[in-house]
Amino acid sequence: MSEYIFFGSVIIDDILQADGQVSMYTLGGSGSHALMGGRVWSDDVAFVAGVGQDFAPEHWDQLASAGVNLSGMQRFDCVTARAWQLYEDDRRVEVFRTDIQDLRKMSPQPGPLPTGGRKPKGAYIAAGKVDWLLQWVEILRRAGVSQILWEPHSQAMSPQHRAEFSEALAKVDIVAPDIDAAMAGYRKKDAQAIAQAMHEDGAKVVALRMGKRGSLVSESSGALHQIPMYRTKVADVTGAGNSYCGGFLVGYTSTGDARLAGLYGAISASFVVEQPGLIRWRPTLRAEAEQRLRELLGQ
Repeated sequence: MSEYIFFGSVIIDDILQADGQVSMYTLGGSGSHALMGGRVWSDDVAFVAGVGQDFAPEHWDQLASAGVNLSGMQRFDCVTARAWQLYEDDRRVEVFRTDIQDLRKMSPQPGPLPTGGRKPKGAYIAAGKVDWLLQWVEILRRAGVSQILWEPHSQAMSPQHRAEFSEALAKVDIVAPDIDAAMAGYRKKDAQAIAQAMHEDGAKVVALRMGKRGSLVSESSGALHQIPMYRTKVADVTGAGNSYCGGFLVGYTSTGDARLAGLYGAISASFVVEQPGLIRWRPTLRAEAEQRLRELLGQ
């Protein structure tokens, strides 16, 4: 196993920016982006995800060359999910070009964890189905995983699923929703009020992702941390929230400091927005991240 395990989707993105720029056939999806957000800060990460029989060798090599443990990857008898990501000013529309049911079918079923590496310490799970999430949580706890970050899909946060959502909040350690999904789910507009309501429902650490406004990190102790964006040249924001989650997971698991974890997340997000697709792995990436962290800390 690896120190950090990432569960999520793989999607091949065709990205159309508001200014007309197009990036075709880029490797994306919540799991892929979160994985590379964590890879910024850790050398020992594993990916658990499903892909189709057509998954391209160059995309496999892109992950393998970053030193990712791919023993948990599963191939299914269908095509890898593919979608248009269409941007209009501050709005994104996702249009699937493949059958959405195939994407759901490729969600790895609860079972053995990836082999090799060290004892796992932290896990990221992107999930809309609470029962699927809870089965993986049980497996991870038995393996000794101490920190589990859940990035809930919007359907998991709908008001009619409040009871199931609350049950899941009590089982994980960190919940990191998008602010729009959280506002719809809790029918509140104020970020602090949403975080407080989530704590009342059982959340321990809440990381509300708020786009250009950065993030609000809230602890059940009452501590609040407003986390800024790291200012950089933005080419494509696809995957920024997922990459933030990956950085946050490693930051919180390794330091126990929620504010510092938020800064780790912001820095991971800053790398992914600098080009279309995943964060580009290079040997200097960790040193670049640590320099950005010093800048955010004012050192």
